[in-house]
Amino acid sequence: MHMIPYGRFWRKTCAIWSPQITPAGDFSDVKISGSHIASLDMVRHNKADIAAIDSVTLALLSKHQNHTMDGLKILGATYTAPAPPYVVRANLPAEEVTKITDALVETFEEPTIASHRAQLLLTGLTRARQEDYWIVEAYKDHAIKHGFPSLQ
Repeated sequence: MHMIPYGRFWRKTCAIWSPQITPAGDFSDVKISGSHIASLDMVRHNKADIAAIDSVTLALLSKHQNHTMDGLKILGATYTAPAPPYVVRANLPAEEVTKITDALVETFEEPTIASHRAQLLLTGLTRARQEDYWIVEAYKDHAIKHGFPSLQ
């Protein structure tokens, strides 16, 4: 599979918690909420101790739903990591990968969608390199080493 690693957002994941509760300590029980908003609500209503929310999602929720963090606080944040890449099949000819990449850049720079980009907090595209994604593997290795129950 080829990656077309374009993206401006370098993401952090923020641990969110409610100051009204004391976290259990081992976090051995993993709950899947189905959405970032549902995860925040679980913490807010004492159904979960913490939630991991990426910084882009948190910024978008805070911009468009300013009550998102009511009763919650950021406990910590990870190192930044690049936005997920666009992915195409491995046997796609190089000229097709180039066409797709060029189309992404052209579409992104289209003036008529500038207001939509602004609403999504998108400011540009950057060609990332494979090695820029090292932190993602490091987080995965760390989680496995520490017995995290499930990686999804």
